[in-house]
Amino acid sequence: MVNIPLKCPHCESQDVGKFGASAVGKQRYICRNKDCRKTFQTDYSRKGCRPQTRSDIYFLTVNGNGIRAISRILGISRSKVSSTLRGLEPELWHVNHACLESLAGKPLGGVAQSMMGRADI
Repeated sequence: MVNIPLKCPHCESQDVGKFGASAVGKQRYICRNKDCRKTFQTDYSRKGCRPQTRSDIYFLTVNGNGIRAISRILGISRSKVSSTLRGLEPELWHVNHACLESLAGKPLGGVAQSMMGRADI
């Protein structure tokens, strides 16, 4: 049997120990670093739960793919894509606004202009 050294995906520490199992029986681990102490898995039974899924959805959205296309490409549900995009809205709004302004060739007015003044974005 070969031991594979694990690293914490949050702090990159190699001081990791076992921490029980998930609801479907997958092994969970805990970081023993005093500043981190986060738990994680290395094997996920659902594709939508993997840590890189969020960044994949962001990348595909910025490159012009719709919800159905992203769902088909990543093999996850449309509702997972939609809920993730709702969480990414503040980051995506600036990207989409800059793209629309470059296509229009002039500053956007109306609703887009009023959104630019919002402090929460």
